[in-house]
Amino acid sequence: MNTAVDAFLSTEQDAVLTRTADLCTRLGERGFENEKQGQIDADTVTQVLDAGIMKMGVPRRYGGLEVNYEMFPEVSLMLGRACLATSWTIGILLQHNMQMGLFPEEAQDEFWAHGPNTFAPGFIIPGGTARAVSGGYWLSGHWRFGSGYPLGDWILLSAHEVVDGEKKQVRRFALPRADTSPQNNWQVSGLSASSTWDCLLDDVFVPQHRSMPASSMLDGSAPGLGVNVGPTWRIPMLSFYYPNMTAMVLGAGQGVARQVLQRMKGRTLAYGGAQAADLGYMRANTARGFTELNAAEALLKSHTSRIGQTARQGGTFEMIDRAAVRADCTWVVKTARRTAQELCDQAGTSAFFLSSELQRFHREISVMSSHSFYDADRMYDVYGKALFGQDIPAGELI
Repeated sequence: MNTAVDAFLSTEQDAVLTRTADLCTRLGERGFENEKQGQIDADTVTQVLDAGIMKMGVPRRYGGLEVNYEMFPEVSLMLGRACLATSWTIGILLQHNMQMGLFPEEAQDEFWAHGPNTFAPGFIIPGGTARAVSGGYWLSGHWRFGSGYPLGDWILLSAHEVVDGEKKQVRRFALPRADTSPQNNWQVSGLSASSTWDCLLDDVFVPQHRSMPASSMLDGSAPGLGVNVGPTWRIPMLSFYYPNMTAMVLGAGQGVARQVLQRMKGRTLAYGGAQAADLGYMRANTARGFTELNAAEALLKSHTSRIGQTARQGGTFEMIDRAAVRADCTWVVKTARRTAQELCDQAGTSAFFLSSELQRFHREISVMSSHSFYDADRMYDVYGKALFGQDIPAGELI
């Protein structure tokens, strides 16, 4: 252990959190314009880079920080309290930086050839096919929902390898954004600023070293693990992803709660003229919302702490624990959505004016919580199978 290096990295991590907190004070005022433009503004991107956020999941040999896992959802929680679209976009790109460390070392050298501040939007669902040829693959297809696409230096995507005309294993690929054709059809009611675009490819060549089996990101066989031996890359991909993505929505729910509280302190009811702060049921309903969000945060942090400690101690990520992460994170997201809705209702009709930041929060939480990651019946069924000792279906990646 290098004490001097560890002390430096600890100081750097604290500085990232401090600078992130400062950045968050500026996000709310930019939200509506970013929503209108359909992407995060240049000043926010610059401040994200200056804060050191994009270095968090990058190997140290490329100038990264390799922070403790718990810091990823903490940053996403902080950003979510200020702007869910920003938290979602940056949080996804953070996850992909970690994922890039799973690729072969030759690909990593290319990813971070110009430093650690690389953006790599991506697509997790296979949207096309890969045809193996000498030295690599030819990719064709249409991939949907790649958040942060216009920010990308690289693009990550999944495709079925086609052998003798049949779809076989899913492989993960990385290619420069310049080699792709974007399609912006992201016309939505919330999270517009996430610039979640589509990707079109028509026989684009990707070298062999920029590819790996998708399953290797889950079972500990990814080629990058030969050089990246730190705790960050010991965490199965979805166990890494779920708490981080969940923290974004929970943060937004907490942002709603804080704004509603401030609004309620000065609210005079239109009918009767009573002060909201003087009504017991108003105080109780507000407190109930805060209690539910506090409980959700405690549950989320218990998982992030266990995941981080297991990775640092070189422990095993048991299947039942991985299933619990998905189910519990789904509960946190649904609780944050419901609580935010109830608190907005209590804030009065003005909370739903288009000019209200609460209204933007409300729409973005609704869109985010509908993500397929948070299909509650499916998540609970898989967890139930694990609890009863039954086999987990091959199509369920946990």
